[in-house]
Amino acid sequence: MASGRKPSRPRHQSRDGDRTREPLPTKWTRVGCGGCIASVGLVALIVRAGPPYGPGNLIQLAAPGTSPKRLKRRSYMSIASQPVNLSVALSAPSDGFVDRSSDHALRAHLLIEPSQSRAFFKAEGVGIIFQDRERAAALACQAEHAVEVTGDFISAIKLFEHAIFFEQGAGLDGDWLAKRGLLFAELGDTKASDAIELYNIGQGLRQLERWQDAEAVYDAAARLDNDFLWPANNVAWQLATAKAPSAHNAKKAVIVAEWVCAKSGWGYWAFLGTLAAAFARCGDFNRAVAWQKISLGLTPEDHRLRAEQELCEFECRRPFTETAWAPAAGGKVTTEEVGELNV
Repeated sequence: MASGRKPSRPRHQSRDGDRTREPLPTKWTRVGCGGCIASVGLVALIVRAGPPYGPGNLIQLAAPGTSPKRLKRRSYMSIASQPVNLSVALSAPSDGFVDRSSDHALRAHLLIEPSQSRAFFKAEGVGIIFQDRERAAALACQAEHAVEVTGDFISAIKLFEHAIFFEQGAGLDGDWLAKRGLLFAELGDTKASDAIELYNIGQGLRQLERWQDAEAVYDAAARLDNDFLWPANNVAWQLATAKAPSAHNAKKAVIVAEWVCAKSGWGYWAFLGTLAAAFARCGDFNRAVAWQKISLGLTPEDHRLRAEQELCEFECRRPFTETAWAPAAGGKVTTEEVGELNV
């Protein structure tokens, strides 16, 4: 599914390598969008840092018998009412895509009955963890309390991470990722906040249709903070759906999308939609349709029309090409912010 919006950059941090160490405010305020201007130090990171995803990492995360870390309880959202024929979905795969590791997650999804209500489902050696907005909001409130009342930054970081894991979209919309980065910076580790700034830059570059530059920046952001999954999701989405055919790389899109889905527990609708789009770009429309139907069953109402359009394309055996920005979370980078890009 479409990429998420840029998370906000904490305003009191400078944009270069020397960051001020002002005390955290006693009351959180919703921070603004922050700037997109790249510093020399961050541009250098793009050259040094490679992406964390690849065949080796994917096998480690998604092989049969491997369950995701931090298996927390989640509320179940029923899968798509449209049936998926497993034998059709896994038949006649495209060249180079025989026996995908994601097929085990697909089989596990299809074993879930629509009437079942589960926070966590395990089958085929794969654990599926579903999103839970209420639980995520409660964890974020606990994180806020840990900062404001007890001053326990480490506990607050862990709580924000659990909240983001429960609701990936709210990590962007709720500024949880930005606050997590700020807390890490207060403890002397700026990687998370640097990853956010690189991601912001990537969003602007993508809006300018500078596809290769955006991919390089997203890759660097993912390398700095591989628990921040939106940069990798955006790489896969762009490689599968960009308007420019020269920006497509179908096989890498599948590898990266599988990595993101495995890291998130195979239960977030937008990431599963990205995997479907990647398979479609490979010409593997059976898998694309199967995954898109599962994604559609988990998709919030305000994103269902777009998801249904994507499914229609896949059923017509056509890959989806994004012609308008329709992010799964947040909104697009503003014209002013795009104009500030200096990379």
